[in-house]
Amino acid sequence: MKYFLIVPFSILLISCSKNNPSGSTPPAQDSTCQLISVKWVYNSILFTTNLTYNSAGKLSKTDDGLGNSTSYTYSDDQVFIKNDTSSTNRDTTTLNNFGYTAQFNVHAPPVISSSVFYYVSDTILDHSIFTSPLIASPDTTVFIFTDGDLTTMVAGGMTYTYTYYTDQAEQPADFAIYNQITAQGALAYKNKHLTKSYSGNSFSSTYTYSFDASGKIVSIADHYTNSQSSGTVTYYYSYACHL
Repeated sequence: MKYFLIVPFSILLISCSKNNPSGSTPPAQDSTCQLISVKWVYNSILFTTNLTYNSAGKLSKTDDGLGNSTSYTYSDDQVFIKNDTSSTNRDTTTLNNFGYTAQFNVHAPPVISSSVFYYVSDTILDHSIFTSPLIASPDTTVFIFTDGDLTTMVAGGMTYTYTYYTDQAEQPADFAIYNQITAQGALAYKNKHLTKSYSGNSFSSTYTYSFDASGKIVSIADHYTNSQSSGTVTYYYSYACHL
């Protein structure tokens, strides 16, 4: 079974800016539309993740209807992420002065792992360092941006490559943002354009998008290939818009 591509490392609100490169301020929250559900369909398998928000418009809960839910709470410079089905598993994101992820700690007792993010001028992601008692030495991941988009990531001796639709601005439904927000409650980076493809470590995905009349993403078809299989996973998005 294939789930969301985990781009290492987001608010699930439609950005007012149509041209916001990595290294700029995180996307502004649009008070008119919020992403409220994502339906995952693969052959005959499907489930829907519902998203709710607090009074400030920040993500407060995700629930996939399969017994998996996550809650998010906030302080001035931290996001607290709790697996609602566990009394001990919880994660903490610490933000830098520009609102990007500075550190992400995963608490899964007795193991506590940490990722620290390093930026150029505090806004452009350069590299991260992951430490855990389960590995012998820290792992460094390097991020390379080209014209406002993450094009290359080097991690664990592997190189991962990304391409983009340069005629389409990135939106919160793009996996790069969605995965960061739901995993960490914040962004470590943002791209200028919509992700077109991903490849690395014997795996590749190509994405095709459908939009509604106002330009919001309503579906993404993920055409994937790996060393064992290939297929298409389709994601359907719905929004709540407040005039």
